[in-house]
Amino acid sequence: MERFSRKEGTALIEAQERQASGSVSKKNDYVVAGSEAGSKLTKAEQLRITILSENDFLELIGMCYSPPERTLRGAIELSSTEP
Repeated sequence: MERFSRKEGTALIEAQERQASGSVSKKNDYVVAGSEAGSKLTKAEQLRITILSENDFLELIGMCYSPPERTLRGAIELSSTEP
């Protein structure tokens, strides 16, 4: 992912009192896929799991991305990369 690390994404999910997973299974509701997603994306597609872009993910958790200093509850700072 470009705007935040996997660790930051996990923290964002957990801040919403949800559970993040490092693996893809039929128990997942969503998979957040970056521009270079690999086998996890393929598995999510095979399992027909909803795939979210970074923007979709941020919108889903109710956080508009505003580079570079947007924070959630003052705990997570997202890094910015210009497209």
